[in-house]
Amino acid sequence: MMLDINLKQKYLDRIVNQLLLRKRWSYLRYIHLREGLKKALAERNSIKSFLSVGCGLGLAELALAIEYSQVHFYLTDFDATRYKMAQNMVKNWSLLNVEFGMYNALSPSDKTYDFVASIEVIEHIENDVLAFKNMCKTAEQYLFCLVPFATDEMNADRKLRNYVWRKHEHYRCGYNTNDLIKLAQNNSIRVLTIRGCYWQNAGFKLRKIQEELSDDCLLSSRSNLIELATTDIREDIPIDGNQLSGIWMLLQV
Repeated sequence: MMLDINLKQKYLDRIVNQLLLRKRWSYLRYIHLREGLKKALAERNSIKSFLSVGCGLGLAELALAIEYSQVHFYLTDFDATRYKMAQNMVKNWSLLNVEFGMYNALSPSDKTYDFVASIEVIEHIENDVLAFKNMCKTAEQYLFCLVPFATDEMNADRKLRNYVWRKHEHYRCGYNTNDLIKLAQNNSIRVLTIRGCYWQNAGFKLRKIQEELSDDCLLSSRSNLIELATTDIREDIPIDGNQLSGIWMLLQV
C-alpha cells in the first residue's frame, strides 16, 4: 500500500522524534545511512532490496523504507527484541516493504541483496575480515559500512583496546581510511566514497546537547538539532582521532 504524502510525513516525523529522543548517535546513524543510499541510487537507480546487518532499533531503516517505498527492506539483528518498536510500527502502519529476520555475518548467505548496510557492527566481531567478506558476497550492487574511527596508534594501544572492550565489547578501537581501503581491496570491490562522521564540532556537539536536554526540550528544539546534525555530513576524510569518532564507506560490488 502506498502512503499518501501527509501520512508519509506524519510517520517520518514520529520516527525522527524517536531517533532524537534515543540520543547518542541514533539520529546521526540515520542521516549518514541515508546519504549512502542516496549516493548509491544516484549512481544506479536500480536498487530494489536492502539488507541491514545489525539494525538495532531498526528506526533508521524504517524511516528509509517510508521514504523509498520502491525498495524492500530486510532488517536483521542478533537480538530480535531490539527492533520490537519498529516491528509494531510496521504492523500498525501496514508497511509492506519491510521484513525482519536473522543474518549471520560469519556464515555465507544463500540470499543476495542490492544494498547491504552495517552500522557499528564489524568492530564487535573478532573475525571482522570474514564478516566483511561475507557481507561483500551478500551484496549484489552496494555495501555501506559505518564503523568507529581509530588511528593505527590507537589500535596499537593495549590500554585503549582493553577499555573499548570493557566499555563496548569492541575487538578493536576502530578503523581508518587505510583499513577500509584494504578491506575493499582484499575483496576486489570498488570504493565509491569514504567519509568521516560524528565530527567533534558537529555530530559530537549534537550528542552533548541531547544529553543535557529533557525530552520536552529536545522535541521543542527539533528543527535546530536537525540543522546541527546536517553539519555532520561532509566530504572530509579524517586524519586523527581528535577530529571525530566515526567513518563510513560506500562500495560498489
